[in-house]
Amino acid sequence: MPTRTGHPGPRSDHSRWSAWYYWDVDAPPVVQIERTGPAVLRALADLAPAGSCAAFRTEIRAALYSAQDELDLTGPDAVLTRWWVIASVAANPLSADEQAALKRVRAGDLGGLYSRSTDSVWERCG
Repeated sequence: MPTRTGHPGPRSDHSRWSAWYYWDVDAPPVVQIERTGPAVLRALADLAPAGSCAAFRTEIRAALYSAQDELDLTGPDAVLTRWWVIASVAANPLSADEQAALKRVRAGDLGGLYSRSTDSVWERCG
């Protein structure tokens, strides 16, 4: 079953080795899907559109079949990753505010957004 946690964020010193902490206490909890075949299948069955489970089973079995001869797990790993992302997105739908922001960005309005420059400085877009 998916577990709920807060949004982790790196410490302000930007150290690779810094501990993670909960930076946004008002944010909704994140549903984390374990990156295993059975966990992804359960999440797809519970949260994704109809037909997702069958498509996942078909793709992962085909990739595993190919891996038998090649002894290369790149294919099954790519399939698992793709469906894990789909299950994770289904488990964490965008809020109304996030959907509105996405709609604005798709229309070309970048106002209110920030981007990180090459020298690691956050700059306001638009």
